[in-house]
Amino acid sequence: GRYPIEAELGRGAMGVVYRSTHPRLEIPVAIKVLSDQYSSDPSFRQRFHREAATVAALNHPGIVRVYDFDEDGPVLFIVMEWVDGRSMRSWLDEYGRFSVDVSVDLIQQLLSAVGVAHDYQVVYRDLKPDNIL
Repeated sequence: GRYPIEAELGRGAMGVVYRSTHPRLEIPVAIKVLSDQYSSDPSFRQRFHREAATVAALNHPGIVRVYDFDEDGPVLFIVMEWVDGRSMRSWLDEYGRFSVDVSVDLIQQLLSAVGVAHDYQVVYRDLKPDNIL
């Protein structure tokens, strides 16, 4: 397709995430390719297009930006901002728990981001340390 795959970043219940470069913007991006079980469901495909367009409208420093979403034949994918860094899970595995001050700051940032998403009726169903960057 128009996004050259550079590396696989991870696999989850919804699909596989790859690193790529946006062909026109020439910036690194993350591409989530949804698994066949989702892509083959017509009602999911409709919901995917609707929700991807809504998420693309979100603007918050704690929410990864959506640059594009599309279909390549039967495959659904979403192109997102590349966030360089490590997950909260990786940090916790290496260092243990956060201090109280850091915990309070992180919770405030998370609540702010979730609040913006909820303002747009977006519910993030997989909020966990693995998915917090």
